[in-house]
Amino acid sequence: MIPTLDGQILFTGGAMSQSAEAPRATMLTSTFGMDGLGEQDGGARGGTTVLRGFCSGYGQSGLAAALEFLRSWQDGQPHQLVDTLGVVWPMVLVRQVRPQPGIRQDSFGYWFQWVELEIQHLL
Repeated sequence: MIPTLDGQILFTGGAMSQSAEAPRATMLTSTFGMDGLGEQDGGARGGTTVLRGFCSGYGQSGLAAALEFLRSWQDGQPHQLVDTLGVVWPMVLVRQVRPQPGIRQDSFGYWFQWVELEIQHLL
């Protein structure tokens, strides 16, 4: 399954994702739980997902526009992510867009680059 953010397809192929939920610890708090002992952040798990895939465009300018499209998600606003397994993560922030070294070109004029996105889960 191709991952999406707010319904927009992120990669043209080779998509992979790896998610890790943040560990939960208990802490003393005056808001949650009884006797001042409750879950950190009120039980919100948080975590991160790293998405990897090919970004492509027709010619150099097309690839540059596709990379800029990915960078446009770094707007500090929460988005909805559907990962490669079809799991829906309702509130995520795109923290980093990391194009990897090496650009490839096919015989039809399309340019490809491997890209990693680091995504932070707010819930």
